[in-house]
Amino acid sequence: MPTYNEIISDIAVALGFTHDDSLLGRNALGAIVINAENKLSGQDLANDLGPASSGVAAQDRLTTFPAVPVIYTENTNDVEWAHHYVILPATVHDIANGAGIGFVRYHRPSIPVNCPPSVARATFTQTSLGSLSALYDHPMQRPSPSQPYFCRALDNGQERIYIFGMDPQVSKLLLGLYVANSYLTVDFNSEIRLPPARIFDLKRLAMQMSFWSMTIPQERLKNDGRDMEPGQQVNAPPIISVNDPAMVSNIPQQ
Repeated sequence: MPTYNEIISDIAVALGFTHDDSLLGRNALGAIVINAENKLSGQDLANDLGPASSGVAAQDRLTTFPAVPVIYTENTNDVEWAHHYVILPATVHDIANGAGIGFVRYHRPSIPVNCPPSVARATFTQTSLGSLSALYDHPMQRPSPSQPYFCRALDNGQERIYIFGMDPQVSKLLLGLYVANSYLTVDFNSEIRLPPARIFDLKRLAMQMSFWSMTIPQERLKNDGRDMEPGQQVNAPPIISVNDPAMVSNIPQQ
């Protein structure tokens, strides 16, 4: 598989970048490649985790985070009920129905002593903050240590997972996340995380994004800083099919 730097070099050559003072540098190209990769990877995950799939095909892209610290608080200023919360340890794919979070489980070495099996093997159910009031009012669905719930939310720019129903003594959890790539942490000398059949789509999508940024009027200069020739027409981007990867959303088709 090609590395990120190899993909960036291929796109730079195709766009005519021959020196370092080009308007769109390698750093910007790297960010575009990462965004394009995340979009394509998210599309594949949405299909593999959708209602028409068993989800098995996506398991090789699931990253496990053992012993993630959780914080217990009874402060009801932001959420009405006492709860635990976890700061997401990585950026997850934005997939329909919150599927970017693969699972939340008890970290068994951290659960309280003499914890019954019904709690230790409990399944955490994903919900939303808006649904919690109805859950707490329902005698059979009320959050409890054997029936915990979790939801994802943003708090002051910080992505969190809120957990309801857990014993206050629980201090760690096991998380399974479908992690998206980040420009700030990726090693550009590492191999790209897409199947070979998707490399062509990646290059084409990244080139479309790069081409657009170079055709807006105030940035239509040549790579050496000269303006376009008198009367020269700006190349119009090609018509894109509705089935093009750039147009397809990350919501699986029913």
